Amino acid sequence: MLLQNEIASVWRRVLATVLDLVILHLGLSIVTRGMVWSFEGMWLVEFAVAVFYSGLLLGMRGQTLGKMALGLRVIQAGDGGLGQGQTFKRAILKWLPVYGV
Repeated sequence: MLLQNEIASVWRRVLATVLDLVILHLGLSIVTRGMVWSFEGMWLVEFAVAVFYSGLLLGMRGQTLGKMALGLRVIQAGDGGLGQGQTFKRAILKWLPVYGV
């Protein structure tokens, strides 16, 4: 576990993102089982769910499930908390390169 306001290593942040991807894929595979999607349609749904998942959890707790598992938390320099608008912008910028939308 990191000390309060200590910056996490790149590898811990990457591992948290990988855990989030696994959680998202498992959740989506359960919810969409039996549904027929085009490849592009599924990628767009996954991107939208990833942005919603990250934006909502970061705004509420400062942590996604992957970050919680590794004891990481996102804070704003200065006063600590992030607003919902900031978290959704951050989520879009984070997931765009992953999903290549």
